Amino acid sequence: PDQLCIVEFGSVIDSHIFTSEFGHQLWPAGRALAAALATHVVLPQDALVGRTVLELGAGVGLPGMVAAYLGAALVCLTDQRQIVSLTARNVAANGLADRVRCMELDWWNPLASAASQQRFDFILAADVIYAEHMDAFAFAVSSLVRDDTTLILAYDTRRPCCQKHLEEQVLNKFRDAKHVAFTP
Repeated sequence: PDQLCIVEFGSVIDSHIFTSEFGHQLWPAGRALAAALATHVVLPQDALVGRTVLELGAGVGLPGMVAAYLGAALVCLTDQRQIVSLTARNVAANGLADRVRCMELDWWNPLASAASQQRFDFILAADVIYAEHMDAFAFAVSSLVRDDTTLILAYDTRRPCCQKHLEEQVLNKFRDAKHVAFTP
């Protein structure tokens, strides 16, 4: 499709209503990851066809929905309980309920989520790198990845300590980590 419908805060994407929940809006890294997937910057064309995809901290769910449009067989969009209903509204608005599931996933207890029962070829995450959540994110990733899982992470380096922690606790668990600079 040429366009996806994304709802934030219960209204259209241009809403400027403030909320304390970060997942209620589309952040720049989420927009960049979706664009990078759609334009095949991070994966070759057809790389997602027939594959399984998990999005951690999905919020409004744009990157995961793009993965579904690109042919992923199953996409699980996960976030905190209070965000999942918004994510599900976006999935329904875009007619993707047949391939996209929305569910809660607590990063400190990822195996309690139904998502943990599935093997994922790809894990997506955008704008989830914050100092106060780094340990939980690292724990969730280490609990959910398999030897053949590809992690695609879009983030803004806010603090050098976050980058160091990300490299030590998450990226070093993968045999091949590539950094792709991308500006949508």
